[in-house]
Amino acid sequence: MKTFVKKLESAIKAKLGGDINIRTQEIIKNNDVSKTALNIYRQEDRCIANIYIDSFYRLYMQGALSLEEIVSAVLLTYEEKAIDTISTNDIIESISDYNKCKDKLFVKLLNAELNENYLSNKTYIQILDLALVLYYEVDTVDNTVSSVAINQNLFNSWGIEESVSEVIKNTLYYQSFINPAKIDCLYEAIHKLNPDIVIPDIPDGKSDIQIVTTNTGINGAVAMLYEGVLEQVADVIDDTKLLIIPSSIHETLIMPYRMFESELADFVKNVNATVVLPEEVLSNNIYVYDTETKVFNIWKE
Repeated sequence: MKTFVKKLESAIKAKLGGDINIRTQEIIKNNDVSKTALNIYRQEDRCIANIYIDSFYRLYMQGALSLEEIVSAVLLTYEEKAIDTISTNDIIESISDYNKCKDKLFVKLLNAELNENYLSNKTYIQILDLALVLYYEVDTVDNTVSSVAINQNLFNSWGIEESVSEVIKNTLYYQSFINPAKIDCLYEAIHKLNPDIVIPDIPDGKSDIQIVTTNTGINGAVAMLYEGVLEQVADVIDDTKLLIIPSSIHETLIMPYRMFESELADFVKNVNATVVLPEEVLSNNIYVYDTETKVFNIWKE
């Protein structure tokens, strides 16, 4: 990787000129997954462009992309970010004042155990093995959300009376209106992706398995914790006790408890290990929610 980075930096500087600044940075993402980014900027740029290069390196080593092709892709990304991104100074000014930034705060649902290092200085509350983490939305372009996690020092600097728990719960409540929950029948969702697949007849519009995400579908697993969503799903699948399968940080699958089979636990672990991207794994656990007692717990044998 080091040799590749040096070649890439040299080629980029040759294209952009001597006044360009390039730094390499290791950034910890979801589930403590480390990503390598190039920070590319000129003094007059409104912001520093972070461009992740891990996938480029992998394709380069496989012979799928040449260095010249990678340089072209990186430069295109840099030019787009340099023009369209909100300036760093504007972000700092807004995020430093709670009253200025509160309308752009949102909550992500992550795994607390898998993100032990990442969460060490972040603002969050924990529910079982899950963490509700507070973020500030910088910008959204083409369904890609640029965001900044609110660390504990920043939260304390706001000097507000509300506790971390109160701010996160209030943010989640307003988030449910701005980016509401989206509940879809699994079979219908599969049919939309591939109309050739025949789906079973569903009486009265009810289905045993529902996909729960948000309207945007980005980091949508948090939608299951919106007020009343699980009760709404329980009504659709006609059961007061729910099984919640964490598909990824973007969505969950919810089914009636009556459908439980012990093999489900191994299925979730296998899918997380072989299908879901490491940084998008939500949990290896299955959850149970009782709509009558309002108890949310991890399923255990």
